[in-house]
Amino acid sequence: MVESEHELTGSRIPGYLKELEQKWPGLAPKYLKSNSLKDQLFKPDYFHINNSGIDGTGIPIDDQEAEGSKEEDNCRFCDTSQTVKRNPREMRVHYGLIASGNKVIKDSILREKLNRDLGGQVLCVEMEAAGLAHNFPCITIRGICDYADSHKNNAWQAHAAVVAAAFAKELLDQVQASDVGREPTAKEILSQIHSTVLQSETNIGEVKRKMDRKEDIEILEWLTPINYGPQQSDNFSQRQEGTGEWLLSSKEFQEWIETGQTLFCPGVPGAGKTILTSIVINELTTRFGHNDTVGIAYIYVQGQSSMPASVKSLYNKHNVNKTRASVEEVSTTIQSIAGLYSRIYIIVDALDELKAIDGCRNRFLEEIFKLQAQCSAKFFATSRFIPGITEMFEGGTTIKIRAHDEDV
Repeated sequence: MVESEHELTGSRIPGYLKELEQKWPGLAPKYLKSNSLKDQLFKPDYFHINNSGIDGTGIPIDDQEAEGSKEEDNCRFCDTSQTVKRNPREMRVHYGLIASGNKVIKDSILREKLNRDLGGQVLCVEMEAAGLAHNFPCITIRGICDYADSHKNNAWQAHAAVVAAAFAKELLDQVQASDVGREPTAKEILSQIHSTVLQSETNIGEVKRKMDRKEDIEILEWLTPINYGPQQSDNFSQRQEGTGEWLLSSKEFQEWIETGQTLFCPGVPGAGKTILTSIVINELTTRFGHNDTVGIAYIYVQGQSSMPASVKSLYNKHNVNKTRASVEEVSTTIQSIAGLYSRIYIIVDALDELKAIDGCRNRFLEEIFKLQAQCSAKFFATSRFIPGITEMFEGGTTIKIRAHDEDV
């Protein structure tokens, strides 16, 4: 609307400036245009000369403050033959793209590059309103007072500021007060944006969790194709109400949960060792499942929302070449994971079914005992009465599993 009015009847800015001169004559010398103001546009490859001792090639002025000496302000040592020849022009209001940044532009080469990168239609670069338009709908009114080159100075700054203020007044004259009253305030808009950002962060977080979970599953499948979760659910579903309560309430079990290191539960075949193991696992996950500082492992690790970095590193190391991790690498990785928790529970059912060929079973137990020594992990295991196994648990707490009246 203002642009159309300017085309039809001209701008009211000169009238506002005349009004300023009449009401506040003391401000006129500073803010109104005078013959001392020179509109000089130097060629892009000609840099400012700041004293008479510099040769004719010129030296670019580094990032000095805009407030310079009088010699700098009037470019008295610059070669006027290097200016771009233009006809005298009146004040003009431009409408278009204003670039925002966090740095004063005083380099003609950089100015031209920014203009090209942003489509060739940049009117100016400003700092004061940088990023404001990203927060709520607004327009920026900028009084252009230099050409963003090394010849930048403050000579036109005051006049440009008062012209911008005059244009703002002319623009506001076109706005009805009733229209303003119906518009949401900046505070309300920012509140809406804040809510949108929070929702976006929530959505992004959910997507990331799904992606992390997918990666976790790939790593777990690489470590072992066996998923013991369904097996645990199936075993636990077979227990009868009250089964295993004698074990959970026993002094030995309670001490193991809080302060003990090893609880070995041997029993004859059919005594219900597997069901009791599932009850122990359920007790631990119920008690500590929401505590991220407690790790619970029964073949696979659970209790952390994302795969530890050390496991990902081991996976990435071998996945490219389709190789398997060595026992030493797995052991080292488990030890590093253990350091992430304040408490760790390891539950293994049916040790007797782990083959003893080539010392596999003994090596497995040795690694667990080593982990216990380093991080005080709590180890619960069941087995049939096999001398080679029971001997390795000598000195620890043992509860023999046998049929109880309350177990069905």
